[in-house]
Amino acid sequence: MPDPRPGPLSLAHPSRRLRRSTLAIALAAGLAASLPACSAGPDRFQTLEVAGRPVAVQLPSGYDGENPVPLVLALHGFGSSSKTLDESFHLSDVVDELGFLYLRPEGTLDCEGRSFWDATEVCCDFCGVDVDDSGYLRDVIAEARRRFAVDADRVYVVGHSNGGFMAQRLACDHAELIAGVASLAGAGAMDPSTCTPSEPVHWLQIHGTADERIRYRGGIVRGRVYPGARTTARRWAEIAGCSPGAQPGDEALDLVEDLDGAETRVLRYEQGCAPGGSATLWTIEGGVHAPLLTRDFGRRVVSYLLAHPKRPTAPALD
Repeated sequence: MPDPRPGPLSLAHPSRRLRRSTLAIALAAGLAASLPACSAGPDRFQTLEVAGRPVAVQLPSGYDGENPVPLVLALHGFGSSSKTLDESFHLSDVVDELGFLYLRPEGTLDCEGRSFWDATEVCCDFCGVDVDDSGYLRDVIAEARRRFAVDADRVYVVGHSNGGFMAQRLACDHAELIAGVASLAGAGAMDPSTCTPSEPVHWLQIHGTADERIRYRGGIVRGRVYPGARTTARRWAEIAGCSPGAQPGDEALDLVEDLDGAETRVLRYEQGCAPGGSATLWTIEGGVHAPLLTRDFGRRVVSYLLAHPKRPTAPALD
């Protein structure tokens, strides 16, 4: 959303600003002439256009077009944007450190001008626009793989709220493309028969116990029921054939700035799982729907995903 506040006013006289600009250009030209020439690498910030819709792309430093890198597709929440999601999740901050290709598509505007993903009957095509976002995002991944060197064993989807619902829809429909999903405050359909993925994926469910919009224990949106966070994680564990009992994590995590201490408990379904599948639940005690996340949140989420490739024999990342 644009900042409604006016920008800072310049008090300099126009002619002075012109002279300063001319001087700055001359200095910059002189500096450029004195520097040694270097080979131009790929533009690290690009835009893909898929089905007439723009997708922001950020390449990691050192990307050479030859060595495949992981791909992370980030999906914003209902009425939000990719920029707002990134400001909350801090994913762009760790692109260089963790070395992944970062894609940020935008949803479609509904009849009230709200951006949404048509994920499930629960959320969030409330105006009946009827967009095939599952097919569209599949094509976004395919186009990225065509244009860039992508590690096919490390293609991941991260989503918040409506974006979390959409991430689950992608895993249901296109599991052959996706190694893992991280969903904050999202859910799927209540009927398990509507999600029959072709193969397991790694699932990370993140949810706050005080979420006022998508309830931790499940709830109803406009008369349609959705499952709770524990049920969602357990279903993905069942899809992967994991042993029924979840194992608690060794320590709690600190994911939220305005909650004291390490507020997030970890449960893992990783025993007996089929190759390429597992499920983990991060429960944020007291966490709301859009928590104030720590600067380390994006690093924690992407690091978790990168440690879970599609094939257990996939080469380890440096």
